[in-house]
Parts: sequence; structure tokens; C-alpha cells
Amino acid sequence: MRCCPYVLYCVFGLILYVLVVSEGSRRHEHLLLLLVAPAVTANIWTGQNGFLVTALLVGGLIQLDRRPILAGVLFGILTIKPQLGLLLPIMLVLTGRWRTIFAAMVTVVALFAATSLVFGFKVWTAYIQDALPTQRAMVLDDIHNYMVHMPTAFMNARIAGLSVAACFAIQAVFSVLTLAAVVWTFWRKRDPLLSNALLITAIFTVSPYTFNYDMVLFSWVIIKLMDRNDNDVWDYGLMLAVWAIPFMTVAMGITGVLPFSFLPIFAFGARLVWRIWKVDQVSVATRGSVATTDGNAPAPALAFADAPSLRRS
Repeated sequence: MRCCPYVLYCVFGLILYVLVVSEGSRRHEHLLLLLVAPAVTANIWTGQNGFLVTALLVGGLIQLDRRPILAGVLFGILTIKPQLGLLLPIMLVLTGRWRTIFAAMVTVVALFAATSLVFGFKVWTAYIQDALPTQRAMVLDDIHNYMVHMPTAFMNARIAGLSVAACFAIQAVFSVLTLAAVVWTFWRKRDPLLSNALLITAIFTVSPYTFNYDMVLFSWVIIKLMDRNDNDVWDYGLMLAVWAIPFMTVAMGITGVLPFSFLPIFAFGARLVWRIWKVDQVSVATRGSVATTDGNAPAPALAFADAPSLRRS
């Protein structure tokens, strides 16, 4: 009977995750991919909250245009795991989502007030005195069991035996590159699906503190990208690699031979940046073609029909 709450927690979490991430789709290949993702197994095995945070973040991104207030509420609740929402304020400001920002701020204040009222203000001092030192130990101390579950540049470098200072320096390089990619992506309106995929990928390359069970988030990215017909062999290969990382990061970390589980994630992000840029180039060429044709001059050789379709019909 003791396992009953754990089973219910996992079952209801899994149902919530599938309902949100599938967006109501009943396509068998999507549902199968969502259910058998290695990150799902990692999340159930550790009893973590990956299903909930995925429903909050993905649900917020889905509702961002439809219901901006609801998106803000979901993002506000996501502060229960702040390292996964580090880049959200940047994206929201760059895209001018002021109603969403306001709703998120109100939600955070409401959660703070409700928590203090129910548990007392001492819960916050306990967080500072107990929880933060534990998280610090996971990052800085040699707790190998945790290290192998974290596919980040910092933790891969730690497993390789580098000093903490060198690990932070390596992480800083990838964090700066990630931040630049996010700012460039959301500086102006670009392909929405690729942009959201880049944002989720950036979560795992900007922070030194993410776990393999958090990678349930990639399930939504992959099923959305699979529906595009501008993928090539590199795209499918990187999607497969990222999909497998929740298992592979443990194996690569335990052996200590190839502690580079963050590299497929970073390569996936770099590929997304390239794809976003490529779509921009096609859009520019298309607009030039239309403008030239409207001016009764010969259209350029590159026609829109020659560009890769962004979605399946």
C-alpha cells in the first residue's frame, strides 16, 4: 500500500503530460513516442516532477497566442523549478508579451503569499538553509550518482576530472552562446515552431543544473518537428540522439570514457539556429520574388515552390 501514492502520482502525471504535449492528437505514432521516450522512464524511476513541469512549460507555450493570461499563470507556477524558466523572461520581453508577464508576476506573488500563509514564513528560511546547500552540493561536490544524470557542459566537465573553475569557464562559454542564440531568435518574429524548439533546447545548454528526467520537455519538440517535411538526415539523427540522451548520459558518465552527453543537445540547438536562419532566407527570397512579379518585371530564378515546405499539408 505504501507505493500507492507513488503509482497514482506517476499515472496522473503521465496522463497530464500526454494530454498537454499531444495537444489532443490521437495519432498513434505521436502517442507511442511520448510514452516510450527514455526521459519518461527516467522520470518515473526517480519519482520526479518532469511530467508536471513539462505540462506547465509546454502548456504555456501552446497557449501564448491563444490565451496569454493563462500562459502567464502556467509560467508563474513553473517557478517551482526556476532553472527551467531562466530564459522565459527574455523571450517574453523580446516578443512584447506584457499581459503574460503581468499574469506570471501576479501568479508568483499569489503562490508566495499562499505558501507563507499555509506553511508559515519559516518555509522560506528552510529553503535557504536546507535546500540550497543540498543543491550546491550536487553541483560542486563529487556526488557521482547525481553527476551522471545531468547532461550539461559543467557536469560533463566535472565527470572528466576538470577543476570546478575550469568547469564553470566551459559552462560560461556555452551559456553565452546559448543566450546570444535566444536573443537573436526572438529579436524579431521568426518561424514559431523552430523558435520554441530552440527555446526548450536552450534550457539545457544555458544552465549547469538540469537532469535527464527534465528532458521530457523534448518529447513535444520532437513530435512537432517530425511533422515538418523540411527535415533531412541530420535533423532526424540529432532528434534521435537527443531523444536517447536521458539513458546515454548515465552510461557515458558511469564509464567516464565519453562524458559528452551535452554535445548532442548543443548540436541540436545549433542546427535549429541554422534552420531558423535558412527559413528566413527563403522568406526574404520569396518576398523579393513577389515584389518583382508585382512590378511586372521577370521573377528571379528562385521561386517559392522550390523552397522546402514548412509543414505538411
